[in-house]
Amino acid sequence: LAGSERLAHQADYVASRLTGGAIASDWHNALKLGFDVRALRYPEWLTGGEIGEIARGRLPRVVRPGEPIGPVSDKLVAKYGLASGCLVVGGTTDSIAAFLAAGADSVGDAVTSLG
Repeated sequence: LAGSERLAHQADYVASRLTGGAIASDWHNALKLGFDVRALRYPEWLTGGEIGEIARGRLPRVVRPGEPIGPVSDKLVAKYGLASGCLVVGGTTDSIAAFLAAGADSVGDAVTSLG
C-alpha cells in the first residue's frame, strides 16, 4: 500500500467523504476484513507480523451499527442544506438488513439471502 492508502469498503469511503474524517466502518462491513465482533478487534493474523506492519494505521476504526461516526462536514451541510449537527452513523450490510427486515427475531427463525 502507498503511504496515503487505507483499507476500506465502499460505505466506509462514503462515510469518510461525508464527515471529512478518518475512515470508519461498522461491525458488519468490517467482518469482510476479518474483524471479530465477539472480541471487537481485528485478528492477530491481520495486526501482527509482516501483514500487521503493512496494515498498521490503515485499518478502519470500527463502530457498532447505529453508533455515530461523526457529523457531516460543515461544507456539505451548507452545500446541501442539511440540518446542522446531521450525523453519519455506522450501518450494516445488505444481507444483515434483509435479515432484520424479514422479521426474524426468535431462535429458530431463518432467512436465506442470495446475491
